[in-house]
Amino acid sequence: MRKIPAKSAMVVVSIFIAALGLNSAQAVTTTVLTEKNASRTVAIKLGARVELTLHSMYWQLAVPAKSSSLTSTGQPILKPIFPSATAPAGCRIAGSGCGTQTWEFVASKTGLTHLIASRISCGEAMKCTGANGRFTVTVKVSR
Repeated sequence: MRKIPAKSAMVVVSIFIAALGLNSAQAVTTTVLTEKNASRTVAIKLGARVELTLHSMYWQLAVPAKSSSLTSTGQPILKPIFPSATAPAGCRIAGSGCGTQTWEFVASKTGLTHLIASRISCGEAMKCTGANGRFTVTVKVSR
């Protein structure tokens, strides 16, 4: 197998980056959103990544429309905390819903997208009411 000189490889990478409309100084940023961002508007740039992490296995995210400024990168990442003697307090009982869910998106076009999640249960036999059962954040994508 023939090796490509490092200098040639850098030229190829630079051409590829230029074709994408980026310069080498532009890095793709990731904005991490959690419950702390509820009811807020967050501004990001086109091409940036967004990670929405909610702390309960009971959240259900309304999938943004295809016309949305955000495009999902795949299925949510689920990290449940299973009940055990070593689990954090509040997570030792089955049905507590402990863990996180993370959804990942890429800012694919300019505009506004509302990420909306809801849950009925806030733990074993605990019904969610008010803000505990609803999460919204608005993501504004610009150039």
